[in-house]
Amino acid sequence: MKNTDVCGTEFLAIGRREFVVGTAAALLLSARLASAQTSARPHDAQPKVVFNDGLAVAIPANPSLGKGKDRALVLGGGGEYFAPWMLGFAYGLNAKGVPYEMPDVIIGTSAGSVVGTAMAGGNLKRLTKEFDFFGDFPKILAVLVPSAGSNPSQIRA
Repeated sequence: MKNTDVCGTEFLAIGRREFVVGTAAALLLSARLASAQTSARPHDAQPKVVFNDGLAVAIPANPSLGKGKDRALVLGGGGEYFAPWMLGFAYGLNAKGVPYEMPDVIIGTSAGSVVGTAMAGGNLKRLTKEFDFFGDFPKILAVLVPSAGSNPSQIRA
């Protein structure tokens, strides 16, 4: 569907449905082309990367990164709210005698990767101090920009 902007320039407008359908068709076509290239290859040949957008390419881990490891720590995501919770949890475990150095492998997603990296680098206390520092910002902002009152979701939180 052709449209015209305020300057009189014509442009093509597509809706979400057309975008989703077009994207799905492009993915199916690229998958079909990839399978055609794969089936034409001899079975003993090494698979080649068919699609490479330059952003990420899978690299097989041989041998497995977990092989020979006894303990792993897996930390999930959760943003700026879950990272301090994980730090507090790690601090509580350490206070009960569980050392930070215990895991052989640390795996993290999003906020968990930040906490895991700090733990692996021996900087867990430093990261905790950073979060404590930024935790004072809402109080400072409340003094600088007073509000009429809290909304119901803020009261529940």
